[in-house]
Amino acid sequence: FMITDNLSPEELSLLTNLIAIEISKGKSSDEITIIASIYDSISTQMFLIAAQRDYIDSMQITNNGNSSAGSDEGVNRNCKNKGR
Repeated sequence: FMITDNLSPEELSLLTNLIAIEISKGKSSDEITIIASIYDSISTQMFLIAAQRDYIDSMQITNNGNSSAGSDEGVNRNCKNKGR
C-alpha cells in the first residue's frame, strides 16, 4: 500500500510541488541543481528497472503461450502419426 494510492493526479502533482519547495528551502541554486540531478538520475534508473520488469513479464507470457502451443502441436503430430 502506497500513500499515493488514494491521491488524484492533481493532488499528487501538488504533493510533489510541495516536497520540491520544502527540499529547496535554504539551499543555493547550485545545491538545488545537484539535488535535482540526483533525483533525476534515481528517477531514470527506476524507469529503466520498471521497463525491464515489464519486458521480462511480457516475454514470460509470450513464452508460456508459445510453449503450450508448441506442446499441443507436438501432441497433434503424434496423434496424426498414429492414425488418430
